Amino acid sequence: MTEKTSFVEGLTKRHLIELDACTRCSECLKWCPVQEVTGNRGISPPEKIRMYRDLINNTEGLKARLFGPRKVNRELLEEFAKAVFECTTCGACGESCEVGIFSQRLWPFLRKKMVDMGLGPLGPQANLPKVIERTGNPY
Repeated sequence: MTEKTSFVEGLTKRHLIELDACTRCSECLKWCPVQEVTGNRGISPPEKIRMYRDLINNTEGLKARLFGPRKVNRELLEEFAKAVFECTTCGACGESCEVGIFSQRLWPFLRKKMVDMGLGPLGPQANLPKVIERTGNPY
């Protein structure tokens, strides 16, 4: 990751509104298959949104503009990337969201952002481009 990495670059107005709209009501946790299996709230949809919102605020938010950006902790960034890649991107959280956060568009964007920063894909997903190239089929 370079010092000039922008966490806002590429986000649409809708993405920004959705990141700000999450109330952390946890309604989505009732429907998340990853939560059902792992029970790890650290990778829950509201926690991923909170973490990314913090990254934006600490580096490009109002305080960062007034007093200078905070240095991004590499471990926290890796933890966020892990949470984003553990998601199945099934969209159940978006379907159940009380405020209408359309996470089916948000998670793939955040995955791409992590890949652009050299933090993904993780695990078996890292082999997917080679499989597609070799077989012409992602399945």
